[in-house]
Amino acid sequence: MRGHIRKRGANSWELKYDIPRAEGGRHIVYRSVKGTRREAQAELARQLAQVAASGYVEPAKLTVAELVRSRFEHWKASGTSRR
Repeated sequence: MRGHIRKRGANSWELKYDIPRAEGGRHIVYRSVKGTRREAQAELARQLAQVAASGYVEPAKLTVAELVRSRFEHWKASGTSRR
């Protein structure tokens, strides 16, 4: 697995790395990091290690209200709701 660091501003860096997909191909991830180049390199190494250990979870755009509704429906279906 490989990654790349690109300078964006005075103290800002862009991390770019690939995540292999189960169905083949790849997914390119971009992250911004503030700090020194050394800190950006450390963050890239941490992200790559997390991907290698299958610990990466794709961020989801889920609102708090949607999460609460989903959990409530789950509790209601399993019979553990107190309502």
